[in-house]
Amino acid sequence: MANIVLHSRDLKGSRLQCLLLTNKSKQRLAAMLTGLVSPLAVTNVCGKSMPRGFLKSEEARLGATPSFLNPQRRQALINWWPAVPQYTNTPNWDLAASCKIDGKNGLILVDAMACNSELCRLASLGVPVVLMYLGFLNSDEAPRPIATNHQWKYAMHIYADPVVPSDAWDSQMIVNGTPFHPMIRSLDLQRV
Repeated sequence: MANIVLHSRDLKGSRLQCLLLTNKSKQRLAAMLTGLVSPLAVTNVCGKSMPRGFLKSEEARLGATPSFLNPQRRQALINWWPAVPQYTNTPNWDLAASCKIDGKNGLILVDAMACNSELCRLASLGVPVVLMYLGFLNSDEAPRPIATNHQWKYAMHIYADPVVPSDAWDSQMIVNGTPFHPMIRSLDLQRV
């Protein structure tokens, strides 16, 4: 039997919540993700996702994880992303999942600190993207947990409004003919 090693960072905050979410069955995870991104995208149980709970807790790195992008797109992202490739890392995501957006293979990317330029680069490579800023409600280990969806959206607007226009959320942008959908969503794992 293999040993499971959890780091202290895995046992708190949004990292713990993402591991709890992805620790669910593939069917349940696909249904929950589809519920969060509907009607923009659809996931299915055969789709890829990372992490996969506590046993496979590695975050997706789009330049290094072969299951999300084909080799040409991965290499294009690697070539574009770092100024000094041997000293930098391609973007990591708290949760990444394959999906269908307008009938095309796309990605759902979940990360509270994503930079919009990273995401528009993926869309410019022809990969449809749903970027979800996901707030976990009523998290037991949080010192001041987010209580409501309204509280989460308000906090996100305070954080993002200086750089992201309010009407950009829950809308579709087209980058080189490819859809890009930024959204703010919340999930209470205590109630699912």
